[in-house]
Amino acid sequence: MTVASPCIQQCKLDSAGQYCLGCRRSLDEIKAWSSSSDAAKHAVWQRLARLPPSAPANSTNSTN
Repeated sequence: MTVASPCIQQCKLDSAGQYCLGCRRSLDEIKAWSSSSDAAKHAVWQRLARLPPSAPANSTNSTN
Protein backbone atom coordinates (compact mmCIF):
# COMPACT_ATOMS: atom_id res chain seq x y z
CA MET A 1 0.00 0.00 0.00
CA THR A 2 1.30 3.42 -0.94
CA VAL A 3 1.66 6.09 1.74
CA ALA A 4 -0.01 9.32 0.58
CA SER A 5 2.08 12.45 0.33
CA PRO A 6 1.36 15.26 2.81
CA CYS A 7 1.54 17.77 -0.06
CA ILE A 8 -1.55 20.01 -0.21
CA GLN A 9 -0.53 21.86 -3.40
CA GLN A 10 0.14 25.10 -1.47
CA CYS A 11 3.90 25.12 -1.76
CA LYS A 12 5.60 28.12 -0.19
CA LEU A 13 8.86 28.10 1.73
CA ASP A 14 9.38 29.72 5.10
CA SER A 15 11.61 32.80 5.32
CA ALA A 16 14.66 30.59 5.94
CA GLY A 17 13.87 28.45 2.89
CA GLN A 18 13.90 25.23 4.93
CA TYR A 19 10.24 24.23 5.39
CA CYS A 20 7.13 24.25 3.21
CA LEU A 21 4.43 26.37 4.82
CA GLY A 22 1.75 24.27 3.08
CA CYS A 23 2.59 20.70 4.11
CA ARG A 24 5.17 21.69 6.75
CA ARG A 25 7.78 19.20 5.56
CA SER A 26 11.45 20.08 5.44
CA LEU A 27 13.15 20.37 2.07
CA ASP A 28 15.04 17.17 2.86
CA GLU A 29 11.77 15.34 3.56
CA ILE A 30 10.25 16.64 0.32
CA LYS A 31 13.29 15.66 -1.75
CA ALA A 32 13.48 12.18 -0.24
CA TRP A 33 9.76 11.39 -0.33
CA SER A 34 9.61 9.41 -3.58
CA SER A 35 12.52 7.17 -2.60
CA SER A 36 11.68 6.85 1.11
CA SER A 37 10.48 3.62 2.65
CA ASP A 38 6.92 3.38 3.91
CA ALA A 39 8.31 3.42 7.46
CA ALA A 40 10.14 6.70 6.78
CA LYS A 41 7.00 8.19 5.23
CA HIS A 42 4.95 7.18 8.26
CA ALA A 43 7.58 8.80 10.49
CA VAL A 44 7.18 12.07 8.58
CA TRP A 45 3.39 11.87 9.01
CA GLN A 46 3.85 11.23 12.75
CA ARG A 47 6.13 14.25 13.07
CA LEU A 48 3.63 16.42 11.21
CA ALA A 49 0.78 15.22 13.43
CA ARG A 50 2.69 16.39 16.53
CA LEU A 51 3.08 19.95 15.24
CA PRO A 52 0.77 22.65 16.60
CA PRO A 53 -1.90 23.92 14.21
CA SER A 54 -0.73 26.64 11.86
CA ALA A 55 -2.36 29.28 9.69
CA PRO A 56 -2.77 28.38 6.00
CA ALA A 57 0.22 29.24 3.82
CA ASN A 58 -1.74 31.86 1.89
CA SER A 59 -3.11 33.70 4.93
CA THR A 60 -1.92 37.12 6.02
CA ASN A 61 -1.51 38.52 9.49
CA SER A 62 -2.72 42.07 9.19
CA THR A 63 -3.34 44.37 12.11
CA ASN A 64 -5.33 47.14 10.37
